[in-house]
Amino acid sequence: MLTVGELKPKDNALPRFLLRWDERAKSLDVDINNVSREIKRMFKAGKRGYEGHHTMRVPDAENRIFEVNIKIPGITVFKGEISFGLHRELEVTVNLEASVSGCVEKKWQEGETLKR
Repeated sequence: MLTVGELKPKDNALPRFLLRWDERAKSLDVDINNVSREIKRMFKAGKRGYEGHHTMRVPDAENRIFEVNIKIPGITVFKGEISFGLHRELEVTVNLEASVSGCVEKKWQEGETLKR
């Protein structure tokens, strides 16, 4: 999974949210951090005022855009669209064969004879 971004509160006692690309599902998921396991489960399940683990893809043939709506009980943390690009790196090895042709010149010095 590839981390796309993170929402960090000014108050370190509040939850953090990690946005990550799920390649297998081709989706943007949000994880809640700095909370108990129980709260993580409620956030993932969308229960008891916690929402936002799953995002909705906006239909767009050229861009990767997702509607994100993150909530904790009584608070909307973030509501908006997030777009991002994914660049994959491809490593290529190229083998080149080269041949060189040319001639070698020798300066003719007086008194030398040409040998064949």
